[in-house]
Amino acid sequence: MKSERGIPNFDKLCELLKKSNQDPENLGYIYEMMALEGYEAWHEWMKVNRPDELP
Repeated sequence: MKSERGIPNFDKLCELLKKSNQDPENLGYIYEMMALEGYEAWHEWMKVNRPDELP
């Protein structure tokens, strides 16, 4: 499993997740996240390391 430092756009993805959690009706944040390089690796990392932060 990659560390968070090895995942492209890790900080940007976390920032977008926070925005998405503040405005769950706005799916634009989710679509933006999915379009970023590193999304799949980030999502897998989050499921293992921070599952409570995912919607």
